Amino acid sequence: MKHKSAFAVTLCIIALLWSVPLAQAQRQPPRPRRPLCPAGLPAPEIEITGTEDYVGSDGHPYTRYKMAVTNRAAYPDYLFAAAPDLPACGSNPNSSRTWVDIEDGGGTRLYGFCALSRAADLADLWFAEPKGTKPPKCVSVILNDRRCKKLYKSKCVSTRGPCIDFEGLPLGTTYPVGSAFTDSGATMSVKPFQWSNGNWTSSGHVRVSNGGLAGAAGQEITVNNVNVAFSLPVVPGVLSLNFGEYGGNLNIEVNGDFRNFLNFADIHGATIGGTHVAVTNGLGNDKGTLTLTGEVHSFAVGGQELVIDHLCAKSKPPVVVQGSWIMPFGVGGTRLDGIKPTGFTDYTDGLSGFAMINAPFGGHLGFRLGAANIIPTANLYYYRIQYRHELEAPATWHDFDETVTVHYQKERPAIPPTFPTLVLGPKDVGGKNLYRFRPHEAELPSLVPVAPGETVSWPASGFLGDIYAGYLSTAAPLNLTPGRYVIRMTIYDSAGVQVSPGAGTFQFVVPTGALADGTITTAFAAPASISAGGFEFNLHIDNRPTTALIDEPKIGGVGAGPCGFLRYDPAAPPLTPPVDVAFHATHPDGRAVFTFKIVRAHTTVGPATISGAEVSAPAAGAVGVYGTAYVGDGNGNFSRTFSRGELLGPCLEAAFSQNLYVYAKATTGWSQRITSLDSSDVFAFALTPE
Repeated sequence: MKHKSAFAVTLCIIALLWSVPLAQAQRQPPRPRRPLCPAGLPAPEIEITGTEDYVGSDGHPYTRYKMAVTNRAAYPDYLFAAAPDLPACGSNPNSSRTWVDIEDGGGTRLYGFCALSRAADLADLWFAEPKGTKPPKCVSVILNDRRCKKLYKSKCVSTRGPCIDFEGLPLGTTYPVGSAFTDSGATMSVKPFQWSNGNWTSSGHVRVSNGGLAGAAGQEITVNNVNVAFSLPVVPGVLSLNFGEYGGNLNIEVNGDFRNFLNFADIHGATIGGTHVAVTNGLGNDKGTLTLTGEVHSFAVGGQELVIDHLCAKSKPPVVVQGSWIMPFGVGGTRLDGIKPTGFTDYTDGLSGFAMINAPFGGHLGFRLGAANIIPTANLYYYRIQYRHELEAPATWHDFDETVTVHYQKERPAIPPTFPTLVLGPKDVGGKNLYRFRPHEAELPSLVPVAPGETVSWPASGFLGDIYAGYLSTAAPLNLTPGRYVIRMTIYDSAGVQVSPGAGTFQFVVPTGALADGTITTAFAAPASISAGGFEFNLHIDNRPTTALIDEPKIGGVGAGPCGFLRYDPAAPPLTPPVDVAFHATHPDGRAVFTFKIVRAHTTVGPATISGAEVSAPAAGAVGVYGTAYVGDGNGNFSRTFSRGELLGPCLEAAFSQNLYVYAKATTGWSQRITSLDSSDVFAFALTPE
């Protein structure tokens, strides 16, 4: 007993020694995931968007200088997710992952933001100075991604406002040719004017007025037989102004390119000095706007009875961020490059092995939409998928409305993972069914329930099959009318405002093929495929079933009857009387193939066999002794005449079965036909001597 007791004690000690590290291991927090550090993000591009006066909490007057990061769409929202694990911002323990600072040209911090929640908030930055104090000559914005220890700093941008409103000029002052004046940091020089006959005059002037004739508030300038040349503090990428034209001709000069014209509407859509010109109104004796898009290094404008106000010089429009692409990929396993302009597709049926040419789509369809890793952003947040029959009015669109979900993984120590779902849509936003792009992983904790000790993340691979962006049940309950449909995909920002593809937003790309190693090639979507800012393609839908029917065989014009016997005179010549066979393999639009065979006992009669023929074929099968194959009428109705010998072979009498199977071509896009639309028929008979 003494030895047994010592042995038991030893076992207990060993168990305790093992249980301590085991318990410690079970109490270990989950291994931290590597932070998501985006690559290739650009430096911020900023502009001063305006000023406003206010009284601070200290009771003193201030001027607020409002700013915006113009390429904010380049930054994913997860950069601004709450980060309670990082140092707090004052008394705020849930400050954002990325802090934003505003500095002057000497590196002095003017103001900062530590609680932005999304990239769109970068449109509402500001700093303030005591009213009457000159602001710094220029300011910069710095984004500090604290998790990845990465700084993104803008250029130092002039604080002189982007718009010239002539409010700093003495009302009623007149400036003749040769003089100059300054407002809002810009210098304006008064130059000679060219009349419509080509002659120049220097007798005109500019007068500061406030008649509201240019359509903007406050003061304006009236231009009388002069040109006003603007020396701007920055080289704008977009320059706009309000005008009122009330008589005579007009002049404009952009980057040394001079034009003389009658009304502003005459230059709408023109390219002047390498800039694109857009005009609203400008037909004469009216108010309107003029916008130049493109770098403006020099600019002058003049008229005889011209009023100008609110000239704004903005930085270049943001260019496409590398990776801001969205790709309509296809339907099921059929890439978009495998769908013809007619809406049909060609595929080899994985069940029958038959080639399905010009096959329609049907059943429950899954639509696939790809996007760059940087998406979603505040400006590229939702997508919408719609459809309409080609015979419906162009404005008649129907929203996809089936629920789309994606799986995420939830883990906690010592417990197997689970894979809940997150609903992407549809969400009613302004009466539209919108789906959000799959959120970035850093956003998940704010979107799904997370208990203490749990972590949530996206699965490392696509094994859960979340590949669809939308679904369309083309059969029940919608029972869509057969025919060609237009499928339309559009993109929206986080407020539900449509975003069109372009130089400052994103590009639609499409698959174009696959190389031998599996590489999928792409191209930018053709302009013809873009309509009203959405990408469109055709899809032919047809859920109608096929029909298979075999007629009663005949010999010498006499049918087999209810007992199925064809009787012949053994003394008759071998080719007479003939045996007539007919069947019907049909589809309402001819979108099917068929097989037909005649089996004698257990042997297939070779000359009577057809395999994988089109129901609309004019002829099918091999040519027989009568010199013909099965003759079709183009609608699936076939007939043929056989000799007794072709059917009987070595037999004097035999039993036969006729077997017809019609294969519908319609597919869900996965190289397999919809078998529920197939049909078949069997007809047995016997050929025997009288």
